[in-house]
Amino acid sequence: MMNTLAEIRHRVDELERFLRELIEVNLQLIEEAEPEEWERKAVKERKKDEFLNWDVIRNEL
Repeated sequence: MMNTLAEIRHRVDELERFLRELIEVNLQLIEEAEPEEWERKAVKERKKDEFLNWDVIRNEL
């Protein structure tokens, strides 16, 4: 039983390290100063979608 618990603990630690790295990468991507043109166009297109709630994407850029 202890071996199984140790394996689970090891997997949890690996997942925690992976998620921390993923968060760090995402934070680096968020730091972009200006949105690219394709991002602006995508937001404009989504504004036209009558089935999409604009409040959800208002602060996207």
